[in-house]
Amino acid sequence: MNPGNSEPVLQTEPKEGVPDVTDTLADYELTCELYAAASGSLAADAERASGYRYGHEDWLIQFKREGAPIALLDPVALSKQGADWSLFNEAIGDSNWILHDSRQDLPGFAQIGLRPQRLFDTEIAARLLGLHRFGLAYVTSYYLGITLAKEHSAADWSYRPLPRDWRNYAALDVELLIDLERAMTHDLKQQGKWEWALQEFAYALQEGLQPVKPHPVPWLHISHISALHNDQRALAVAKELWTERDKLAKEYDIAPTLLLSDAAIIEAAQKNRIMHVNSGRSVRSTSACACIWATSATKCSNGMRRYSAKSSHHCGNARSNTHSICRTTDCRFCRPSQTMMQW
Repeated sequence: MNPGNSEPVLQTEPKEGVPDVTDTLADYELTCELYAAASGSLAADAERASGYRYGHEDWLIQFKREGAPIALLDPVALSKQGADWSLFNEAIGDSNWILHDSRQDLPGFAQIGLRPQRLFDTEIAARLLGLHRFGLAYVTSYYLGITLAKEHSAADWSYRPLPRDWRNYAALDVELLIDLERAMTHDLKQQGKWEWALQEFAYALQEGLQPVKPHPVPWLHISHISALHNDQRALAVAKELWTERDKLAKEYDIAPTLLLSDAAIIEAAQKNRIMHVNSGRSVRSTSACACIWATSATKCSNGMRRYSAKSSHHCGNARSNTHSICRTTDCRFCRPSQTMMQW
């Protein structure tokens, strides 16, 4: 253990190298065989594209088990080919699945048919052990004296093919979880908290595998909706804007807030009117480019590869700093924005 007394060592790559993505049934079945022959707990993690896509499904799942190489699975591609996820469940059996903040990943696992039987959640363990911070980077630094390179947490994980540095980032997320489980299990037992931890892990597993219940009034999730102070007309505007945004976002498979920000909805509602187009080119709002990217300096990526939200995206038809709208009719990102403005 490295209780914060020495400088942690930066690990930039997995010890066994950066794996390729498994996206064919033959490679998936081979992975199941390798993991069935391996032993011990399973380190697991998942990556989504929730900041880019409408849904919250997993676009990459990472596994590591002693005696087998790190596996990066493409669950979307494999599911389309008819992958039998029970094969992987059988390969792992009743061994622990080690996750950090399992509530983020268990719903996605359950959605495709992955069913862990036992759980060790390193975030829950960190809270039980009294750590002051609970992020994976801090916990690995505290217990193992190692910090991980973390550059692509906000990336669009639906992008294909995945660049090497993204695969490296994903593999590092499971690289140290097995060592972390050992160290934290020792401390939980030493502090007399092991039975308590087992109860917490069991509860988190049970809850995480349950179907996600939709909010009965989802538009009330608009950020800062309380700023409308129960103004019925303003609330009606907000509701209609949210409903139209959600419909278009679902149709075009894009994150709703990239189409129109919550701040823009609140602004329009406070003015008790729908946002209107100024000279047919820009939305009268302090929030945004009229091309979709309402809450970011990032613009749409028509004609260009998409990378993480931290990089500079530009629409191929709106490269200047003005808020001009891309008029390309087949732009996946601009069409819903134009439709929203026409509405």
